[in-house]
Amino acid sequence: MPAGTCWASPPTCVSGSVPTTTSTSKPLRPRPPHWPRTSPPSPTSETRTKPPASSCALTSALADLTRRMHDLMTPAQAARITARLHQAFAATYWQSTTHGRIIGLTEYEAMRPHTFFGHVLAALIEPCTGLDLPDQVLDREPVRQLIHSTARLWGWVNDVYSFPMERHGLGAPPQTLPLTLAHEHGMALPEAFAAACRLCDTEAATAHRLVTELTASPIPQLSHYAGAISHAIGGTRAVYRTSDRWRTNLTPTTLRTR
Repeated sequence: MPAGTCWASPPTCVSGSVPTTTSTSKPLRPRPPHWPRTSPPSPTSETRTKPPASSCALTSALADLTRRMHDLMTPAQAARITARLHQAFAATYWQSTTHGRIIGLTEYEAMRPHTFFGHVLAALIEPCTGLDLPDQVLDREPVRQLIHSTARLWGWVNDVYSFPMERHGLGAPPQTLPLTLAHEHGMALPEAFAAACRLCDTEAATAHRLVTELTASPIPQLSHYAGAISHAIGGTRAVYRTSDRWRTNLTPTTLRTR
């Protein structure tokens, strides 16, 4: 994270000072030997039996995801991701029932990491990096704080970058951090964008502090995990900086309240 620039901000956002996050993680290790190889489903395996064809695309996709989790993850990892998916789907339902109405900042902050599927993505980091962390490691307070900070940061940064697209593509003002701040504190929208960028910078600094702390852990797996999260945060930033999807500039017209 380069110092002197708002971590999340397009050029129109207010700059802030963010510590540089440099990952010291080791190269990804091979898949643990107890994990099944990625191979065509076996017709004799009960867990890999193809389910009946479904007319619902979501049901079919979830069935495929379940098979893949059984194939590629430990039971504990699959259970954690399943639990996070339950939370994300509940949050998506909440989002649909609150669309078009003003919600408070406290409620939005609690739900945004889940509506963005941030906790699902964070849970995927462990198996995707070939790690198998015991519960007593994942339950450590600094680890829990880093996971939550990462999920929250992802949602808030997306709010800043996706605002122009959502503003023009939805029939109602989007549920997004800048608008929530504007309503909560009576701010003009440009001022709310600056406040949103400062919140992103503060959250990035928190994540950086926790990554630094955990990377120095004498537990090799924990050090590797912290480095992987740092890579995930940096990779997300690169997507917003390079993808054409997020290159819509904020203009006075975009920022005008309806």
